[in-house]
Amino acid sequence: MRQTILLVLMIFSLGFSSCQDKKETKSLVFVDLTLFEVKGNGSSLNFPAFSQTISLDEMMREVDMADYYHRKLSKLYEFKDFTYVKSGGWSALLRDTDEINNGVPIFSEYVPEDYRDRYEAEIVFSDYHYPTGEFVFRIAKDDNGGKKVRHQKVELKNGQSASIGALYDARRNRGFLYVISMSAIEITPELTADQFIDFLKEKNSLWENGKKEMFSLDDREWVKKLFGEEALKKLPKPAWNTGKAKFIPYDVPPRPKDPVRPEYPESARKDSLEGVVVLQIFVSESGKTKEINILRSVREDLDQAAVRAIQNISWKPAESKGKPVGVWVSVPVKFQLK
Repeated sequence: MRQTILLVLMIFSLGFSSCQDKKETKSLVFVDLTLFEVKGNGSSLNFPAFSQTISLDEMMREVDMADYYHRKLSKLYEFKDFTYVKSGGWSALLRDTDEINNGVPIFSEYVPEDYRDRYEAEIVFSDYHYPTGEFVFRIAKDDNGGKKVRHQKVELKNGQSASIGALYDARRNRGFLYVISMSAIEITPELTADQFIDFLKEKNSLWENGKKEMFSLDDREWVKKLFGEEALKKLPKPAWNTGKAKFIPYDVPPRPKDPVRPEYPESARKDSLEGVVVLQIFVSESGKTKEINILRSVREDLDQAAVRAIQNISWKPAESKGKPVGVWVSVPVKFQLK
């Protein structure tokens, strides 16, 4: 009898221990959101203009992300004129339990300004069981004095991306498309710093063509939290220097009225040279390009082509307290051979 009780206790103990281990299994989850304005049937993408002070590695990460989604979505949608608006990221260490099932709002400040009087929108992380996450795009629209709410749901596995929803204005043939992506890795006792850094490289490559090794501040923070300060030495140094852009306060940032379409110099084409030139320009209160500095150079021929492309661009000027103001903006100009 005593042996039977001991055996039952051992089985219960093993089962409890197994449940505890399973309960403590954790995953680090990264979610990225990119917002595009969509209209017409063109084939261009306006790269972002950054008015705030921002490091060049963060800037380049957003440019590559916008470019990736533009190429991917152009194949799926009838409207092919995408203007990048902005992107953001969210990350958390999650247990594979039901604690997220009530929903965690992860993006709620992503309604374009001229839509805010009619729309509310947020993205909720509603469920997670490695390697799958479930997301809900909640849209509330003013309709004859009341609010009409609809929900769009999408499931993503590790390394996948998808459009989760859109705000569309048929009258102006214009809308905003929301695209999310998810990367996740299980954090186990066996996971090494080298394996984790390899995961980050894959995440930052945007699942295509093995782009530059780009590590955001968030990535570095997770390396430090999980593996300690010493592990940061394993991260490659940035391929470029981070730069500080001049900053003038504003309420509404400037927006280019035309896409930036530089001519590819024959000398660079002959050498199969690609790259991104980052320009810092002063946009006046009348929307004119007044001064141009090169924040990040590639080579003189590409630098000059970028300057020529930006010189004649017209802008909707920035605003401060309802009045147009002149501000500095940083504009990445990408050269890529087809």
